[in-house]
Amino acid sequence: HMFTETVEQVDEGLARLLGAVRGGELTAARLKDLIAVSRSWEAKVTALQTDSARLIAQHESHGDGGASVLRDQAGKSKSQARRSLGTAEVLDEMPGLRAAVDSGEVALANAERLADAAQRTAPETVDSASDLSPQTPEPLPYLRSEEPWGLDITMEVALNGLVVSRPPFAEMYWTPDQQLAHMTANGARLRPGDIYASGTVSGPAPDLCGSLIEITLNGARPLPLPDGENGENGEARAFLEDGDTVEISAVANGEPSAYLGSVVAAVEPAAARPDSCSGNSST
Repeated sequence: HMFTETVEQVDEGLARLLGAVRGGELTAARLKDLIAVSRSWEAKVTALQTDSARLIAQHESHGDGGASVLRDQAGKSKSQARRSLGTAEVLDEMPGLRAAVDSGEVALANAERLADAAQRTAPETVDSASDLSPQTPEPLPYLRSEEPWGLDITMEVALNGLVVSRPPFAEMYWTPDQQLAHMTANGARLRPGDIYASGTVSGPAPDLCGSLIEITLNGARPLPLPDGENGENGEARAFLEDGDTVEISAVANGEPSAYLGSVVAAVEPAAARPDSCSGNSST
């Protein structure tokens, strides 16, 4: 009885909201609120479908993890079913990310991309010399580590929603402690709380490059964008252009793994500024 009543209430509530939207009854502010909160609805509905399919597969011994149930009952394609199940498996190991997705703080699409990146590129946790790529050439004595270590982080770079690179931080030549030693040995003054950056994170393959200038070979090989992603008939990018949006996200692999978050930035046209001599505006 509780199941039927809850399902009916949810269905009726969504129907009323849809009617209000189509009838023009909601203000722009309310529509924005609705769009924001619907992110968590999408995630919860997907979780309901995926978790139910996995349980059915266990009870009925399907052997496919629930993929056939998602195809038959939820109308998903093979690739969609595999992606939903793969994302669920990664979220099982990342309760923090699951909570962020369920609340709508992290979009489901971002979680799916991160899960895909973690599955395809995550190496084993870097905790010994054998796990690290050898440092060739060997660093000077003051930069050598008695117990080599590194940070096993899977990163993902997206341009206008298209994933263009998944650079692994574990492939970095310099480790954080070596960077710190190098800076201080050269006279840099560091205090507790200071932040220093690693520089561009890039791997040995084209799809692991960490910057557009590397991916496009300094503009010689423009990166194609799919039709409809940005402009008509599909465009290509040698360098970023006005209106482009870049998102970088990361997951720390290991036991337990941790979602490190994402940063998003858009390229905006240069603002006009007054010319100091003539008073005219320039860009």
